[in-house]
Amino acid sequence: MTFRANNLIPQIGYNQARKDVLKLKAWCINMSTQLDATQPAQTLIDILYSLSLHKAVLNNIKGIPGLAEYARAQENDPTYDPVAEFLNIISLINAAGLLIQSNNVNILINSWTNTGIEWSTFTPTQLLPLKAAIEDIANSIS
Repeated sequence: MTFRANNLIPQIGYNQARKDVLKLKAWCINMSTQLDATQPAQTLIDILYSLSLHKAVLNNIKGIPGLAEYARAQENDPTYDPVAEFLNIISLINAAGLLIQSNNVNILINSWTNTGIEWSTFTPTQLLPLKAAIEDIANSIS
């Protein structure tokens, strides 16, 4: 006979997902404000890193057996599909990451000198598509 604790797994997973997406939303709102000013390339690297962490959490949680059923019961909504919501957020994270990778990755470093890296900088106008993508992530979370 074994101790049965597996019925807590969907509950813990759903609570963890809710906490993480709320952190993600707050981070996106904060980052959107930061992108109203000129930013060094290091900020873009930090954005990629932060988004990858949130994406990893959602990817891990979406596969928890019983998560969807637990979430439907908690939200009292038989049509709620948290996995589809996770996939939507992940696709928005991917879109924001691709904006950085496709448009800026080759110009992140302006020069390498004896004193270190001289990061490129990006104006608010250059950052506007990324700002919009980050706001899309925040808006996908209620």
